[in-house]
Amino acid sequence: MLQFNLKKIMDEKNISISSLSNITGVSRKTISQMVNNDSKGVQFATIEPIMSALNAEIEEVIIKAKATSIVAFFPAEDFEDFTIEEKYISNDENNLSLLVGAQLITWLGGIDDIDNDGNDGSKNAYFAVLGVQMSKTGGGNLIGNVYPALSSDSKDTVRKTIVQHSNKMMDFVKNCSGDEIDRLTANIVALSLENFKRRHKNLNGINTKSSALMTWSQDQPNNTRLGIAEGNDFMPFEKHLNLKLEPSLRLNIVNAPLNEFLKTK
Repeated sequence: MLQFNLKKIMDEKNISISSLSNITGVSRKTISQMVNNDSKGVQFATIEPIMSALNAEIEEVIIKAKATSIVAFFPAEDFEDFTIEEKYISNDENNLSLLVGAQLITWLGGIDDIDNDGNDGSKNAYFAVLGVQMSKTGGGNLIGNVYPALSSDSKDTVRKTIVQHSNKMMDFVKNCSGDEIDRLTANIVALSLENFKRRHKNLNGINTKSSALMTWSQDQPNNTRLGIAEGNDFMPFEKHLNLKLEPSLRLNIVNAPLNEFLKTK
């Protein structure tokens, strides 16, 4: 997907929309639409005087859009707007299962192009509830599954929306690279272990020499991805709960609700 890069060029050259309009004769409305990538179609005759005024080549003015994403994992029961029934939380000491809240924001641009409300005009945002089921092997390794937790037959409109968002989340995971799947796995395992510890679960044997093998799946077999994380990537879990953004990454993963996290970005 292509997009205009006018905002960055104009900022670098300290040229306002009004000034560029006066120099080129192109209307303020048209330039504003191009700056905000809200234009349905622009003729080259419109772009040419803008290129000349900015002393920029066509490949600088029109660029391939870079999609950036942030995924946040946090305990679903901690999400203030959603009530989790006890039946979703395992009380079995040997059953490492719980619900995880997940938020996904994807937008065109880099980390610096999203404002503190998580909104830049080209954003997709989803809130999902994912089930995490893990079993511990005798060697301290973890084998499990991540899946959309709620049923699609719910008549509650809020839950129906969450089901839709959860499926969107899994569609996103399906299209991630192998490295991104492994990073998602390491983060969700670290968060889960932290919560299991709070629930006095038996985590004996799980250490930096452990590994986690997790499938990310929806209903259909072709919607399954495999994530592998080494113990050094999720243990000790308290050191792997991420609260920092890396601008160089296409996918950032944090362990805090985004509505709180982005306010301090």
